[in-house]
Amino acid sequence: MSKIIIQDWILGSLIEGFKESLYVKLNLRCAKVAKCEICGEKDAVRICSRCHRLICENCTDNIWHVCVDCASVKRAIQEDYLRYLERVNKLVECIEQMSRKADCFRCPLLRDTLMRCLKAVKDLETLGKTEGYEKLAAEAYAVRSKLEDVAIRYLTKLVLSLDKEARK
Repeated sequence: MSKIIIQDWILGSLIEGFKESLYVKLNLRCAKVAKCEICGEKDAVRICSRCHRLICENCTDNIWHVCVDCASVKRAIQEDYLRYLERVNKLVECIEQMSRKADCFRCPLLRDTLMRCLKAVKDLETLGKTEGYEKLAAEAYAVRSKLEDVAIRYLTKLVLSLDKEARK
């Protein structure tokens, strides 16, 4: 029993000693002001949340609060998502036109494409909200509203036509 207590005491004191030395090392390191890792001229005031580099006030993007390099990457990613959303929007317009034709109305591919587009737009809207792509989230919301209207009209018309067929 006493052996366990002594071992616990030794382990505890080692951990406390480690904590103290770590604390001292961190304070010494923080006392020495680091330079910005992007421009190398000014003192770093924060760490980029995306790439974890030390950055100064001038190298910080005010919209996303990351370094300017990461902000340009995020802008490019947002533009890619916006292009994809535009493609989905064009597909929705095509689906809307096809659903008016009697030949294409009952095609299961039309219904599947409509549902796939709805899921894609919802995913883009969620992604826009979670990643801070405000423009993407707003445009995805507008496309989703339009797509839901098209889906409701299409599915209502489909159910009514199936009901008429079943009554015959």
